[in-house]
This record gives sequence, structure tokens and C-alpha cells, in this order.
Amino acid sequence: RVYEGVREVLRLLELDAENFDTPRWNPFQEFVRPGDTVFIKPNLVLHEVRETLGTNCVYTHASVIRPLIDYCLLAANNDVRIIVGDVPLQSADFDAIVAANGLRDLVGYFLEERKVDVQLLDLRPFRQRATEEFFFEETIEQAGDPKGYSSIDLGERSWLQPLCEEKSPRFAVTDYENGETSAHHRPGVHEYFICRTALDADVFINVPKLKTHEKAGMTGALKNIVGINAQKSWLPHYRRGSVAFGGDEWARPSIRKWAYSRARSVLQGRNRRLWDASRWIWHRMRPSKELEQSQAAETFFELGGAWHGNDTVWRMVLDLNSALFFYDRELGFVDKPRRRYFCLADGIVMGEGRGPLFPRPNQAGCLIGAWNPVVCDTVGARVMGFDWEKIPLLRNAYEDTPFALAPVSSPEDIVVATRNGLAPFSELDIDCACAPAPGWRGAIELERRHEVSHAG
Repeated sequence: RVYEGVREVLRLLELDAENFDTPRWNPFQEFVRPGDTVFIKPNLVLHEVRETLGTNCVYTHASVIRPLIDYCLLAANNDVRIIVGDVPLQSADFDAIVAANGLRDLVGYFLEERKVDVQLLDLRPFRQRATEEFFFEETIEQAGDPKGYSSIDLGERSWLQPLCEEKSPRFAVTDYENGETSAHHRPGVHEYFICRTALDADVFINVPKLKTHEKAGMTGALKNIVGINAQKSWLPHYRRGSVAFGGDEWARPSIRKWAYSRARSVLQGRNRRLWDASRWIWHRMRPSKELEQSQAAETFFELGGAWHGNDTVWRMVLDLNSALFFYDRELGFVDKPRRRYFCLADGIVMGEGRGPLFPRPNQAGCLIGAWNPVVCDTVGARVMGFDWEKIPLLRNAYEDTPFALAPVSSPEDIVVATRNGLAPFSELDIDCACAPAPGWRGAIELERRHEVSHAG
């Protein structure tokens, strides 16, 4: 059924329309060329644990990737190199992920049965072995990207630069030393550590999982590109402290939150074992699944920038997308997109609630295909039941900047093809009613909730 759904998406995009439903149908014939290297980027952020076990709402499933590989091979008459890779969280169990979502078996099938070159890569230069409670036990070096990594500096063109022109931004990312983050993001310098396998690809196929996100509101095609950056400590996720004191980690001043945040910033770099112990205690204090839905629990989840006032993480995400589209390893930043690009969002089972790591499943049965990540995510937000204008990542992606990521000036110019026919974006009437992350509840939902429809 998923394969049929992917075929339907490609048909709705009118690819090789004259040959559809015949043996001659070749939807990617103008997209993938003989001799190309195709990089397929799923969302493999974390293995399923505890309440997410067996839900299939955390990572991209192999059944969505299978037809994409088939059509790439068909377009190039098997003369193509296909690489499936990601940079999961450092504590993620990569083997557990690719065993559970079918990727290990899928790649094995292509290698052994079809005799074609398909690689599956864990692109992390190191990983951390952790307990089920994410108590870090040891750091393990591994091969990482066989092509290595490139340090890319967006300089004053970075979306983060305006934050450096105010007070000291105090950039941070949970579980990493703050000094490391600040060293790579300061006035005039905004560096990212990006996998060369992704940069060297002729074709980039983004296969995100549609989920809610505690810091960004939602994760789709744009946010999935965080997985081409191999050093998580180089990725500003928030600014420490409350809004009143120049941060965006939480809304209102709080001595309790300040003390915890301060302890975290000190212990992460100086005493990792003590920090892990404090994380274990904090985890035990987290609200239960029932309390998660209560108003009283909302402020609890704001720590680490997990709320709708986060003004940092969306900037980092747009920076990485700018690098993916416009950076050339030989020429530096260029005016036109450097790589051919397609995205197919896996919304067969969406993740709602405490995404991206601990969501609940929403059986949406949805696939979204697009040639542009901003378009894909704008439509994805509507389908999830969210207002794109209330999500900073999407609202700002339409800004006219040196790195123009959106192909249109407004979602009003987007036309969506569904099984029910063509519809302007403003008239798209599909709402899978995803529950937002706790820190975004009441801040991003569409004003009018429609009855759930799976027409797309």
C-alpha cells in the first residue's frame, strides 16, 4: 500500500504523465541521470524506546524509501550510486533503528538480490553508548563519513547573525558544552560541520518523518537537514535564560529553571558523570503521560527552548538548508541551487505530542511529495492541523534573502494535487488533527479544526 501511495504521489506530480500505468513509465527520467550519486536522507534521529516502541512514529520507514530507490535505478539504468545516510543523535542505537524500520533488510536486498550499489551509512564520527534512561556510559569513535566533513561558515549571511547584534546570545544545545557552541557561533562567524557525502551528491532526496517538534513546532523536510551536520555541539538550539534576560529557553523568569540551566551549562563540560546523574533524576521527575496533557505541566517542558517562543532553532535550520542548496565545495556559496532535490514526507504514521523523540502515533496515512522543502512543510503543517504563519521556521522561510529557499513568495501561490483534484493551498481541507508539543499547545493550531480526512 505504501508503494502504491508513492506511485500516486509521483503521478500527481505529473512525472512522465504520458507513460503512466505502462511498462514505459519512468518518473525520475529527467531527475536522475546515469553516473549520478544519489544521497537519500531519512530521519533516523533515535531508536524507539519505552512508550514509542512499535509505534513507527519516530523515524522514516523503509517502505517509503524502497520505491524511490527503484525509480532512481530505473532512470539511470542501474548506472547510479545510491547512499542512504543520516547523523542520528549521538546516543541513538543505529543498528536498532535500521533493523526495526526495515532499512537493513532493504539495503541487503538491493546488494544481494539486485546486485546494485546501495550503501547504508551512519555518518556520525562518534557515538555515545547510553542506558535506556539516556545515562551516557562511554564515547565510541567510529568511521563516520568516508568522504570526511566540511566546516562551512555562513558569516554575516547567517540567520543567527541578528541575534549577535543584540546582547550576548548565549547559544546552547542540550547535552553539549555551551562553550563549544559559542565558539562556532559569534558575531560574523556561524560555522557548521557538514557531511561531504551529502555535499558531493548530484541528487539529494529528503525523506523526513512528519512529526511535532518541541523546539521548532514541527519537523519535516526543513528540520530533517539537521541530520547532515555531524557535530551536534555546533548547532544552536536556544539561548540560555528567559526572554526577559535576553534568552529564549523559557518564557518567564524562574529561579528553579535558571538553577537547573546553570548547573547544566557547568556540569556538561566539567563533570559529565555528575551531569548524567542529574539528568536521570530530572527524567524521574518528568510528568506522566496523563499529566503531560495538563496546563500545569506546560511550563515544565519549556526547558531547553522547548516552547513556541524559541527564536533560535529555526534560524539554525534555515542556515543548514541554505548550505545544502547553495554551497559548492570548490566555489563556496553560489547564486543557484547546487544539487537536484526532491522530498517525500513520511506521514503514514505521524508523530504528535512530545516530538521529535517521544511522540505518540497519529495514523494519518499521508505522503507529501514536493521539489522544495518549504512547500512540502507548509502543506505538511496544514495537513497536521497547524497554521504555517504561527511556526517561525515556515513564516521566515518565505523572506527574501540572499539564500531564497522558497520558490514562491507566499503559500497562496502553492497548488496542491490530491486524489480529489487540484486545490489552492488556501482551500486545502485536510486536517489530521495532530496534538502539538506541550510547549506549543494553543499557539499553532488552525483556528478552525476540520473533520479528519485522508484524501491526500
